[in-house]
Amino acid sequence: MKNRLVLLLTGVGGYVDAVSYLALGRVFTANMTGNTVLLGLALVQGDTAGAGRSALALGGFLAGGALGARLVARGPRPAVWPRGVTVALIAEGALLAALAVTHLAVVAGESTLVAGRVVLAALAMGVQSAAARRLDVSGITTTFVTGTLTNLMSLIALHGVVPGAGGQSKRLLAAAWVVYILGAMAAAAAMQTAPAPGLLVPVVLVLVVIVGAGGRYWSDAGP
Repeated sequence: MKNRLVLLLTGVGGYVDAVSYLALGRVFTANMTGNTVLLGLALVQGDTAGAGRSALALGGFLAGGALGARLVARGPRPAVWPRGVTVALIAEGALLAALAVTHLAVVAGESTLVAGRVVLAALAMGVQSAAARRLDVSGITTTFVTGTLTNLMSLIALHGVVPGAGGQSKRLLAAAWVVYILGAMAAAAAMQTAPAPGLLVPVVLVLVVIVGAGGRYWSDAGP
C-alpha cells in the first residue's frame, strides 16, 4: 500500500513538472537540477524573464521543502506513514488546488500572473519532496529521477537485473521512473486536449493518497 501511494506521488511530480514547462514559461517546478540549468542558460542569454521564473521556482521549492520538513517532523515516534506526512500532503493538495483555480482563470481569459503560479507549483513540489524523503521508500524522491536512476543502476551493478537481492527495490525504482514519464505524458495530453481542467488531475491524485494513507495508517501513527 505504502509503495503504491508513493508511486502515485511520483506521477504527480512528473505531471506538475511537465505542466510547468508547457504552461508556465518553460520552467521546471519539481526538478531543480533542470531548473538550475535553465537559470544558468537564461542568465547567459540575457533572458531576464526566464531567469526570474527559474529563480522563483527555486525559491518556492526551497520554501516548500522547509515547510514540508517542519510538517513531516510532527509526531512523537516513528511510524510506517507518520501523521506529519499526511498533514504535509494536505498542505500540498491545498497549494495544487490554488494552482488549478488560477490556471482555470487564465484559460477563461482572466489575467493571472505566471509568477504566482510558478511559486504555487514549486511550493507544492517542495512540500512533496520533504514528505517523500520522510517516507524513504527505496530512495524514491517523487519529484526528480536522477537519484532514482542512480539508485537503480547501483542495485543492478551489484546484484544484476534478475530477481534476487534488492529485487523489490529494483522493481520499485524502475516503476518510479516509468510512472514519472507517464505523469509527464498525461500532462502533455491534458494541455493539448483539456487545458482548463488539466491541473485538477494532480489535486485528485494527492487526495487519493491522503485518503488512502489516512484510512490505512492514521491510527498507527501515534497520538
